[in-house]
Parts: sequence; structure tokens; C-alpha cells
Amino acid sequence: MTTDSITPGRDLEAEGQVYVKTMVENIKVAKSLCPLDTPEKADQVVPFWAKFYKVIGFTTLDIELETAVLAHPDILGLMPDIRYVMGECEGALEVTWADRIAAAQDATDAWQIFNTTPIHEFYEYVLKAEWSGLLSIMEKAPESIAILGSGAMPETAVWVTNWAKKQAKTVRIHSLELLPDRLEKSIKVLGRLCEDTQHCTFEAGDIKEAPRDLRQHDVVYFNAAVGSTTLEKENILLSVVSRMRPGAFVLTRSTHSIKTMAYPVSCVTQVERSEKLLTVNAASQDPNSAASEEVAASPHMPAKWRAWEEREREFYHFQGSLV
Repeated sequence: MTTDSITPGRDLEAEGQVYVKTMVENIKVAKSLCPLDTPEKADQVVPFWAKFYKVIGFTTLDIELETAVLAHPDILGLMPDIRYVMGECEGALEVTWADRIAAAQDATDAWQIFNTTPIHEFYEYVLKAEWSGLLSIMEKAPESIAILGSGAMPETAVWVTNWAKKQAKTVRIHSLELLPDRLEKSIKVLGRLCEDTQHCTFEAGDIKEAPRDLRQHDVVYFNAAVGSTTLEKENILLSVVSRMRPGAFVLTRSTHSIKTMAYPVSCVTQVERSEKLLTVNAASQDPNSAASEEVAASPHMPAKWRAWEEREREFYHFQGSLV
């Protein structure tokens, strides 16, 4: 672990050790609970999930410290376990809370459960940042989006639906999920939380082949969990854009951050060699736009999320048809 710092007197090794220790201890306990195949296990893992996920969120405030933590030998050795545990946790937490929402007595109860889902806070802020970025670089608000790798908990679809309702607009939403049972849970959650879901369509399938035609969508969400290696993620991304129309956007929930521990990163340089994609960083969006001001002015947005959203989002502007 390097102790070199551009800040005189700063000891990155000592600072980073706190976060390394937290990751090692909590990933170890969480792994001992795996596989997370029951609601009881999902409940048991939440405190450990919260601790190591807080590390991932917090350290994105500090690129220097983040780099040092990622280079720590204990983290490098733990990387396979981190990715395994993250996959187990995300899947189990989504499925467990989706089932609870579907079984809720009424809409009020369903919303209360939804708002207390362990990963919900993350989505609450990042979705605002993503949408703000899109509105600042597009000529008009998206009218149709596709969510690839939508999972059992339709956080993005619920948020976009509510945004559209407040704006008296309709945004068509197509959700693709590999596992049919998780897709069914997602449909039930949307039905409990949203008054009208006629604008939503659903498809079970492999992102490598489905949907076969993405030309109708203004924006395609490419979720971070898609692809198990950098090469696989990039090949899938190129396949996705080959099905899109010129001028549309693919939003990658990128991992150029401490979250590289959890998800392999897509290599932007190789993608750009296709000469079909233009990278647009959300941090370059107009800070004076109404959408940007709405997100930044929120009194509830923690400082860690303000810094995080400036780094994490990347948009690929699809420029032409792949041949």
C-alpha cells in the first residue's frame, strides 16, 4: 500500500487501514452467512452490508485515499470474496424486500417497506443525479428508456414513473431481467407502488441477445452488475449499442471508483476505439440547470453523495450504427 501523498504529512497507510479493516471484518462475517437463501439470512446480513457499503460510499470523497485502499494487499486478496458477497447481498436484499412489498396490506405499508430497503438510500440520491445529468445533455426529457439488468426491486422504474407523474409526462419503461422469478417480483412491486403501470413493459432474457431491438429508446441503462469481467462487460456494452439508434444514450452505472472492489470496470478506451460512442461525464453538466439545482439544493442529500455523484456517472452518446 503506497504512502505517497500530494498532501505533506499525510499518512495514507494509517488512514486507509480503518477502511481496509472494516471491509475485511464485515465481508468475512457476511460470507459466513452465504448463501443468502432465506429471508432470515437476508435480515442477519444487513448490519454487515451496511458497514462495508458505507466504506464504498464514503471513500469516493477522496480519490487519493481510495486508490491507496484499492491497492492494499488485503483488499486485493479479498476481491473475489467481496464480489461474491456483494452479488449475494444485492440479490437477497432485493428479493426479500420485494416479497415484503408484494405482501403489504396497502400502498402506505408498501411504500414504508420500499423506503426502508437497505440499498434504497443509494438509489434515492443516485437516480436524481443520473436524471439531472440526462436532462442537462439531452434536448428534451427521455420519452422511452430501457433498464437492462433490472432485478427484483425496480428502483429506477419507480423513481422515473414518479418523476414523470409530477411533470405530467409519460416515460415508457422497458425492463429486462435475466431471471424470470425476479422479473415477476419486480412487476408485483411496481403494481403495489404505482397507480398506473401501463407505460411499463417487461422481458425475461439475456442482455447479450435481448432486447433484440433498442432503437425506440432514448436512454438505455446498463447496470453495474452486468458482466463478470472487464472484457465481458465491454463486449456486452458494444452488443447493446449495436441495437440502439444513433443519437441515443446508454448510461453505464460505471465503477471508476472504490466500487471496483465489487464490480469489474468497463474499459472506456477500448469502447471509444469503436468510434461509435462519445463519453459524456455527468460532472460536466450545466450546474445552473434547473435539474442540477434541484438535486444540489436538496437538504437531505449527504455530502458523501454530492461528491459521489460527480464522479460516478458516465453517459455514452451513441453516434452511429456499428457495422
